[in-house]
Formats: sequence, structure tokens, C-alpha cells
Amino acid sequence: SVFDQTFACAQSRSSFLGFNFDEPIWRYYTNPSDWGSDHLRHDISLAEFQNLYNNIKLQNPNALVWFGEPPAHKVLGAGVSSCPPSDPYCFIDDDFNGWVTDMRSYSQATDIYSVHFYPIPNNPCNPGGSYCVFDNPELNVIGDIVDTIKRDIVDYAKPVWVTLQHRTDNSPYAPDLAEKRFMAYESIIHGATGIFFYTWDVEEYRPSSCEVPPPGCYGDSRSPSFWETTKVVATELKTMTPVLVSPSQTISVTNNPAIDTLVKEYNGQKYLIAANRHNSATSATFGTTQLWPSDTSIDVLFEDRTLTFSSG
Repeated sequence: SVFDQTFACAQSRSSFLGFNFDEPIWRYYTNPSDWGSDHLRHDISLAEFQNLYNNIKLQNPNALVWFGEPPAHKVLGAGVSSCPPSDPYCFIDDDFNGWVTDMRSYSQATDIYSVHFYPIPNNPCNPGGSYCVFDNPELNVIGDIVDTIKRDIVDYAKPVWVTLQHRTDNSPYAPDLAEKRFMAYESIIHGATGIFFYTWDVEEYRPSSCEVPPPGCYGDSRSPSFWETTKVVATELKTMTPVLVSPSQTISVTNNPAIDTLVKEYNGQKYLIAANRHNSATSATFGTTQLWPSDTSIDVLFEDRTLTFSSG
């Protein structure tokens, strides 16, 4: 069968980790002129998805299974007044509870829950916007999304992975280094244990006018400038891996509500990860001898500078 052939091919690769199913819950219709008149995509029923999961585990109990969905809820338009007649499926952007219910059901047939979120240049979580059930226009909404998944969808019982934006579809915009770093570390602070970066660079789907490097072509994963910023963040995370997989410490280190923090301990050393949730500069005082003794010299990783922790 196609399933058996795909499974065998995937497992033959040394880098094989598991199977990711992209947006299996969504029901949507794509333009027939772009994709062919028969390209009417429906969701995979929960029973079908559970059966698929069971088949994978039967053949390889160690293969990981996860699916990726955006923080958005899309449903059949029939009987839904907000769906235009021309669109058989549409977003119900304020249906937070519907999104949680669907995701919670399908997450029972996964080992990991994965979410993808691409906010540059137009954050879909702007109030009144589309493609998001959260009403938070700031980049820090990624922390809210991870918190919700952990609490309401997987009951703190399964890992949460986040796919972040390397470059968005059909757009000349991409997150800069500061934005990529923030989204990665904010996700980790809130409990994400896996980070991916997304881009799309499929030759046959490029517009005929597309040139390389093309401002405004799908993904353009060939652009050195976009890769450089992603490589910086990926290299930092690789360097930090032993720290990131070490136990977390429950320590309150600042009273500034704009700052999210996570404390890790590895090899006898404490590490503080801090992210500014606000879209403007802020000052913060970190003070507790639970972190470091007074007069401790602190290395600021990846910035080639040190600080002195001078008071408890």
C-alpha cells in the first residue's frame, strides 16, 4: 500500500524522527483554477486519524506522531451565517472554545502537539483579524498559545512543539533576528520543547514572474539574508540544548510584569532566560540569592559581555 511504502521509505533514513501530519483537522476549499477542479480537501475524521496513529505504532512503537495546526478554527459554512455563500468553508475566528475542543480531541491520537504561527508582517491575532482565535496583536501571543495548549488541550501531559516563521508565503516580509529570537525563547519560556522554522520554496507553485532572489515569491528559502538570521537562532538553541533539557527551577526573579523568565540548572550552574513581552524597551531588576550569590560574575550568553550580580 502507499502507507506501507511511505513508512518503509521514511524509516530507511538515518534522520527519521517520526510523522508529522499538516493540518489534518482543517476543512477548506482551494481555488479550482489554481489546483484543479477535484482539489476539494476535507478533514480527516477523528476515527480515521486514530486508526492511522494505531497503524504507525503497530509497525514502529518508537515512531513519534504529531500534527500541526494554526491557532484558528475553520468549519463547514453550511448553516453558519458568517460564511459567505461563495465559500463552502470559512473561519470562525472568535470560536476559541471550538478550536480547543477540536484540538483536544485530535491530540489524543498524537505523541506531541504542534502549532504553527506566522505573524510577520500582519499578526493574525489582531482583534477582528482572521486566522486566529486569540485577540492579542503582539508577538507575545505565542506564549499565550503555548500556555493554552499545555493547560486546555494536552493537560500538561504531552510535549508542545512550535513551528515559527522563517519566511511567509508569497510575501517579501520575514521576521528579523530580534523577532525570531523572541518567538523562539518566548515559546521555550512558556513550555515548548521543540522549535521548527517554516518556509515554502516549491518550484512549481511559484508565479511565472518569480525571479530568484524574488521579493514576494513563495518562501524564497534560498535567500542568504533570511537563512543567516535563522541560523543564528538555531545555533544558539543547539548550544543551549543541554541547558534547555535540564530541570527548570521555580524561582521568582523580577517584579516587572513585562518580563517572562525561565530558570534552568545544568552542571551545577543556574541559567536565566528572560524575554521582554512588550513591544518597547523596558528596564528590569533581577534580584534573588536563589539564583546567584552576591558579587557573582554572570556571563551574558551570545553577547560577549558579563554582569555582576551585586545584591540579593
